[in-house]
Amino acid sequence: MKTGKLKRLFIWATGLLVALLVVVSVALSFLDWNQYRGTLAQLVSNQLGMRVELVGDVKFGLFPRPSMSAESVRLLPPNEEAITPVATADRIEVQLGFSALLKGNLEIQHLGLAGLAVTLEESADGDIRLQGWPKTAATDEPAAAFQMDRLQIAGGKVTLMELGGNARVFEHIALELSGALPTGPLTWQGEFDANGERVTTNGRMRPAGADEALSLKTEISVGGTAIDLSGRIDDGAFIGRIQVAGEKLDLFVDAVQRLASGDHAAQALPSQSFELDLQVDRTVGVSRVTSGTLTIGETRGRVDLTMAPRNGKVHVGGTLSLGIVDAGPWLVALEKNSDVGATASAPLDMKNSPVFGTVDV
Repeated sequence: MKTGKLKRLFIWATGLLVALLVVVSVALSFLDWNQYRGTLAQLVSNQLGMRVELVGDVKFGLFPRPSMSAESVRLLPPNEEAITPVATADRIEVQLGFSALLKGNLEIQHLGLAGLAVTLEESADGDIRLQGWPKTAATDEPAAAFQMDRLQIAGGKVTLMELGGNARVFEHIALELSGALPTGPLTWQGEFDANGERVTTNGRMRPAGADEALSLKTEISVGGTAIDLSGRIDDGAFIGRIQVAGEKLDLFVDAVQRLASGDHAAQALPSQSFELDLQVDRTVGVSRVTSGTLTIGETRGRVDLTMAPRNGKVHVGGTLSLGIVDAGPWLVALEKNSDVGATASAPLDMKNSPVFGTVDV
């Protein structure tokens, strides 16, 4: 008998709680949440370290968890003088902490931006900066960090304006980030499209030592190939280990070419498996790349290169040594390349290439 009464009591209490939540949710839907636009904008501004303007209507939802959302979002530099947005978004959604909400406080547990659009531009010295961000005089002060704790980007688009006027577009960006840029620490996971190639990536970055160097560990997948980078970024240059492994060399080179230049030219490369294990070191502005492993099909080899900036380009020199090469797959690739030569794009103009030099084979 007691068990039956307890069961009925539990069902009655559960039904009452659900009914109460439904009534509260309906009542909240009749409130004009636009009066909280400034509060929500300030909350997100504090989270991102940027000034956020909400143009569209503000809405509140209680299920499945408390959240506030708004359409038409503008992100601006933190100084009040700035009037031009550095980024826009179609929609912003903020998930709120339930316990903090019961106490009358607003606390962000998750921040989402849909349709984020950002433009980056290349400066004369080769740096990449956010278009519209105010220029500041060179100082020893560390750069301001963009806070991105529990940030999710869906349907994002980044346009990179190169110094020559060409625009490169990275679209369909889906990323989950937590941390700060450019100072770190930062973790990320996601994917994007660039020139028809799908790229997936995950990794982490954090400060390394007392200087401005950053430790980096990331995994990238493109063209059916896995790329692992582990090391550090010091003065804009990577130092560490690069591991590359794939099943089809031709597809990987084609994908890298599309990503690097946006162009496509038929390559006389075999559809063979390959593996690279490279060590990158840097001394006084000169980088040296040496291989622990270099395998293409059954062919093994070694590479020893030096790279240094010169006259606005990168000079490359060194040697590439290969063992016994099975010419069959290469001849097949050359024949296929000849068959499609009439429809293939023109080869790259090496005179305008950012890389030049001599490699002995």
